[in-house]
Amino acid sequence: MLKWLFKSTFYRKIQISLFIFILFPLAIASVFSYSLIREVVVEKVKDSRQNVVNVYASDLNQTVEEIVYATNLYGKPGSNTFEDIRAFKDVGQLSSFENYQRYARISDFLRLSFSKTSVLKAEVFYLNNSNFLISGSNTLEYSFLKNSHSKALDPKWRNTLDPNRIYWITESELGISPLTENESYYFAVRAYKDFSNGKKLGVIFVGIPHGYFKQLFKNLDSGTFLLYDDKKQLIIQYPEKEIGTREGEELKVGATVPASNWKLLYRSSFRNITGEISQTFRFYAISLSISILIFLIISVFIGSSIYKPLNRLRKVAEQFGNENLSVRFPVEGKDEIAVLGNAFNNMLDQIKQWIGKFKKEQEEKRLIELQALFAQIRPHFLINTLNSIKCNLILNNDHIHSRQIDSLMRLLRGYMRVDELTPLKKECELLVDYADIMKMRNDMTLDLLIDIPEEWEDFRVPRLILQPLVENAIIHGFNEDLHKPTIIIVARSVNQQLFIEVRDNGIGMSEEKIKWLQSNLHDEAEQKEGKKHIGLRNVFQRLMLTYGPEVSMDIHNNENTGLSIRISIPIKRAMVND
Repeated sequence: MLKWLFKSTFYRKIQISLFIFILFPLAIASVFSYSLIREVVVEKVKDSRQNVVNVYASDLNQTVEEIVYATNLYGKPGSNTFEDIRAFKDVGQLSSFENYQRYARISDFLRLSFSKTSVLKAEVFYLNNSNFLISGSNTLEYSFLKNSHSKALDPKWRNTLDPNRIYWITESELGISPLTENESYYFAVRAYKDFSNGKKLGVIFVGIPHGYFKQLFKNLDSGTFLLYDDKKQLIIQYPEKEIGTREGEELKVGATVPASNWKLLYRSSFRNITGEISQTFRFYAISLSISILIFLIISVFIGSSIYKPLNRLRKVAEQFGNENLSVRFPVEGKDEIAVLGNAFNNMLDQIKQWIGKFKKEQEEKRLIELQALFAQIRPHFLINTLNSIKCNLILNNDHIHSRQIDSLMRLLRGYMRVDELTPLKKECELLVDYADIMKMRNDMTLDLLIDIPEEWEDFRVPRLILQPLVENAIIHGFNEDLHKPTIIIVARSVNQQLFIEVRDNGIGMSEEKIKWLQSNLHDEAEQKEGKKHIGLRNVFQRLMLTYGPEVSMDIHNNENTGLSIRISIPIKRAMVND
């Protein structure tokens, strides 16, 4: 995969990079954000539902405590009502006014005891040992209980009840038909006895309507409440129809009602909690997909507008590399590609110029080498002949001419190796030999003074590079009237440049002539003038070929008399050549 990516085009790499580094991370971040937000929301909803369940459990606990308190208050020993209950325990009918008064007082106190629970709209009634019914605020009659064959009328069942606790019994378990239409009840049952003699007094029944529970739970907009008693039997489920959920896809929180040990449980599907988030995420995903699609379409056009000029630039580079030196990039507009194209075209122009210049330098170098080769035709014959003449002169004790022949031989050997570099000290020794020959040839006096610092004696220069300059000074600079012809050769280094100056005390040169020579060092004007002053140009060209374009040659008149030619050589470039 990576190899294919690296071998793809620049345009394809842009598209793949766009997907890998922008679109793919965006999709991953979106899914991760959705999962994280979903978990946070579920956790917050769970905490919120737990708080609600705790509040509902607290309300239920308060209700149970009020019922317990009312049953305790109703059968409190030592009270006037308790004495009436004791006296009324076996009354089967109201056969006396005294019993009626007791009945009225018990009924009133029953209503008074459960007045705090009036919000429950509970059905409260009391049965004595003779199943005489005393109701609170309801209109329940004994015949109703009898006709429903309620367990409440069974003395054996009532004798099993423990007076020290409250029993919580469903309507169906108690055997009571619905007390009211479309309503069911959950009963709190408690028996009373006379603790002084242990005899049963009666049983009180407090029916809590399911409507109370529904009213309590209805404020929650989703989920299901389930209330279980201490025997884990379902008291009520609200709403009655529960939305089915798969295992592990529902939220469960619960709380205990301490006063009755009931268990209140809340269940809700995750879809009820995260449905809105999921819907929002789906809308976001669809919008993101559409945006990405539009973005990709636009990026294709924009990427194409970027890639096409770059592709044209690549083709121009390929054609130029295939020696089509005239091809150029067509510049359009003023954007970055246009700036790059202009710079690229300028670079191609410079390369073309350098190639032409290099070819020209190679051709000139070839011509110089040919000239050197022609100059070396049978040199050994000449040297051997001169050596024989030298020996004859020595035998004839002509030491002056033998030394001159020896100088000529050294000079010829220098010409034979003209294409090599030589130390500056050796170059100056050849100049001394050349000066001796010229003094003999022209029958003249000539002083050649050399001032080369010891540190630059081993600096390597092209062999016989200074000889044409000395020759020009002798031929063109001196006349017969000059008293003491002198040539001075000086070498100095300044700012990583070595300056070698050939200075004479001759007749000098007009400024016009100097400008003409200076301007024509780089062209072939000398050759068109019948090779006049060709030596200067050859010297300069050899220096250029050896040290590069940083070489310079300056021609100027001296302050008093004579002419100076100063050569500047870059020291670093010379060291690289060495």
